[in-house]
Amino acid sequence: MPDDRFELSPAGDADDAPLREALRALPLQAPPHSALPDLKARLAQRKRARGLRRWLPLAAAAAVGVVALSLLLRRGATPDAAPEATADPELAALIAQNQVYESALRSTAFGGRALSARDALAGAEIEDLIGMLDLELSATGDAAQARDLWQQRLVLMQELAAVRANAAPARMTAHNAQALPASWQLN
Repeated sequence: MPDDRFELSPAGDADDAPLREALRALPLQAPPHSALPDLKARLAQRKRARGLRRWLPLAAAAAVGVVALSLLLRRGATPDAAPEATADPELAALIAQNQVYESALRSTAFGGRALSARDALAGAEIEDLIGMLDLELSATGDAAQARDLWQQRLVLMQELAAVRANAAPARMTAHNAQALPASWQLN
């Protein structure tokens, strides 16, 4: 065996004493400069880069969210009444009815209801149409055209209210969810 070639001497062997004394007599040596500050600087730089890589996508996503939210809020705003609305009582009445429906839809009575996928899709489509009408209303200068657009907007607001009013209540119970008792077994 290879270990058989080497014979271990006991720690107190006299042959090793001069070598031990020579090694103890050597002065302690220090490196010419410490590597610790360089290591700390590189680790701090890596930490900053890792933090930037972590927070940069989150900041970008937050910025996109803010832009999308501002567009949604702007789209949901009621267009300002045209100056001719004060001269045309029919137009003023249509604008007032639109504002009543809009305030009702923003109330908590419609906010806490769960929508089915079909109702949510229908509501989103109606809201998109209302947004398109709002854009047309902001660009129109003709009183007759504005009256027609406000009438279309009122019909869409009524349809949106009907969709949201037919939604399920926010609080689901065993009675209205048609849940089975836990003791029933299904095949």
